[in-house]
Amino acid sequence: MPFRNPPSGESILELLDAAYDLCSSERDWLQHVGRAANKIMGAGGGVHLFLTDYSPSSSTPLADPILVGGNDEWAERWENDWWGPFMAQLDVITLTKMYGFGACSYWSDFTAAAANKVPTLANYLDLVNSESGFKYVHRKRATEKSLPYEESLNLVCMDASLRGCALVIPHVEEKANSLTELQISFLERLAAHIAAAHRLRRTQQKPIEIKLDHAVALFEENGNLAHTQSSSPHSINALQDAAHQFARARNNSSSGEEKLHLWQALIDGRWSIQSQTDTDGHRYIVARPNLVKAPPRASLSKSEERVATCASLGHSNKMIAYELGVSLSTVSSQLTAARRKLGAKTRTELIHTIRSKLSSPPDAAPPEATAPPRA
Repeated sequence: MPFRNPPSGESILELLDAAYDLCSSERDWLQHVGRAANKIMGAGGGVHLFLTDYSPSSSTPLADPILVGGNDEWAERWENDWWGPFMAQLDVITLTKMYGFGACSYWSDFTAAAANKVPTLANYLDLVNSESGFKYVHRKRATEKSLPYEESLNLVCMDASLRGCALVIPHVEEKANSLTELQISFLERLAAHIAAAHRLRRTQQKPIEIKLDHAVALFEENGNLAHTQSSSPHSINALQDAAHQFARARNNSSSGEEKLHLWQALIDGRWSIQSQTDTDGHRYIVARPNLVKAPPRASLSKSEERVATCASLGHSNKMIAYELGVSLSTVSSQLTAARRKLGAKTRTELIHTIRSKLSSPPDAAPPEATAPPRA
């Protein structure tokens, strides 16, 4: 089980605040996120974290592995027996064929699918089984038992840009039950927030010096508007509603589930919000641009490409709506449009088409049908 008891509201806020920290270094950020995640999902073996970049131009799809909450001996074994010989050897093309399990899965889900040659993983299996990867994993686990755990929960926090990070939570016992629908929804929302936060961090200039005057809007801690650079009534109203919900999420009496419902991963498809203190010690709710940029394809609009790429990552329609800040009906209609334009009859065919394109050079992107409101 990823968590025996429902995570508290305070522990969820701690994780989200760590994720939306824009000022720390990349390694410190991973440490802070891992420490907060370990309190929620840790099962005695700590949390492994690493950066992911599966974009077509990436030369290092997995990088900067760390262990938070485990001991040094275990960290060394993981590094020497697992990360170095296997994980670090996987290239982008191979990794793009492992997208079928969505944002959260167990390691045994992958091995079971591999053993049964599930059709969605057929191409991946043909590649890995002909090389050392999958055979290496089973040989090591069967003989040396190099990984001292029976199971792991994997949380892939990656958006349509194909970048983000992953969390691996070792479990010393075999999986007793599958994830419930409620647990999957909960973990998907956590993954969406961590991916959005990492994307927001990447947009900031280095060295990071966060300035409040770079924000689209500032709100008081109660959610009331303090300042905005937007001239669009629609934008102001959307941000105002989100700020009030964010203020409610900061209320310690709300549950972890309610906080994830109130604190949206993306607002109106364009903005993320966080809490930040200025140089005078005044705390604001801050809204910043945080657009998702998927690899462009000439046949699809930008919005269709975002939705289709998220689907290719194994994300459900509900997760796509949450991570992109759009309605379920919008997700459904854009997936239908993408299928029609790409000649795919089913969602499976669409996913196969998108995945096959991810490992090839991107096309030129078409302009959006309508420009978003100015901010």
